Amino acid sequence: PNAGVQAAMKNIWASLFRDSVASVNQHLQAILAALTAGMPPRQRRTRESCCIAPCDLLPGRLAVAPAQQGGDLVPWLATLWEHTFKVLDDVKESVRVAADRTARTLSALCARLCDSTKSEQGRRCIGVVLPVLLGKGVGSKVEAVQGVALRTTLRISKEAGPLIRPFAATFIASLLENLSNLEPSSLNYLSFHADKHGMTADRLDALRMSAARSSPLTEAIDETLRHVDGEVLAVLVPRIVEMVRLGVGLPTKAGCAHVAVHLCRSGGFAEELR
Repeated sequence: PNAGVQAAMKNIWASLFRDSVASVNQHLQAILAALTAGMPPRQRRTRESCCIAPCDLLPGRLAVAPAQQGGDLVPWLATLWEHTFKVLDDVKESVRVAADRTARTLSALCARLCDSTKSEQGRRCIGVVLPVLLGKGVGSKVEAVQGVALRTTLRISKEAGPLIRPFAATFIASLLENLSNLEPSSLNYLSFHADKHGMTADRLDALRMSAARSSPLTEAIDETLRHVDGEVLAVLVPRIVEMVRLGVGLPTKAGCAHVAVHLCRSGGFAEELR
């Protein structure tokens, strides 16, 4: 992060490596290992430097490239996201700012790699990235982590197209569960103090359902529902029934009803929904 150190390191690098691109490609896997190992340490400058580096290293790279172009990126994506989520909540503001840049870089990279035209590469990327985004990102208590995870999840749901089908049941069920977990705190407060603010139960429920319908999670659910088939429904419907039966929060129940209405209106799943 220090400008003077940056300049010195660039001069040393230029004197050691005539072909910078070829050198980085040759040692990309080792560089990624060093970066992921450098995000957790105690030293603030190490964490910040390891957040800044991926912004220069990753853009424009292929997920699965020949060895001379750096090799396979996909196995590193989960670890990069996990460490980035941690430093987004760092005690040092400069580290948080650098981590935000890293998160945006990773978000753009994953959206590109999960594009519907990428076939097998896209499916591998979705299978690696979605569990981390949903499990450790969307469900996080840190607002910055939630925000980038939600944005990336929505981008992937739009870009992946039919490639998301093998993961659709788990994806939609996880999004439905998080509708209640991510309900605005103001509505959660009103649910316990409605009488003090002259709010009727019906009015409060209407506000909560409206918030659930306008959530980015619902937008991602709608995008994914376009690609479900009978095989996905066989897994998804029992999970939705189980969520409603177990008495989950109102936003999740409203989301389950939204999915059920969508499937019934689509007209193509009469036999599966019986």
